[in-house]
Amino acid sequence: MSCVVAAESEFSAPETVLSVPGGHVAAPVVQIVDGRYRLWAAVHDGVAWTWSSSTSFDGRTWSDPEPVLDTFDVDPLDPPRAAVQAPPA
Repeated sequence: MSCVVAAESEFSAPETVLSVPGGHVAAPVVQIVDGRYRLWAAVHDGVAWTWSSSTSFDGRTWSDPEPVLDTFDVDPLDPPRAAVQAPPA
């Protein structure tokens, strides 16, 4: 997964900030929760997709993805996507 970390109108070059050895991270959704970044993504381990979650304090260094939903069988070229809604302001 590549993530661009930048100020409001300044963009940096894409950089890999989270990877899964031998697998793929796809369809990421990032939200700030309790002062840190939380990422939900589809993670493919070479066999099946799982919904996983990682956290980061700076948006560059992430915890290892932790599965949050059982594996499911979908087209490996078309990962499932999440819908995340922010709490009311």
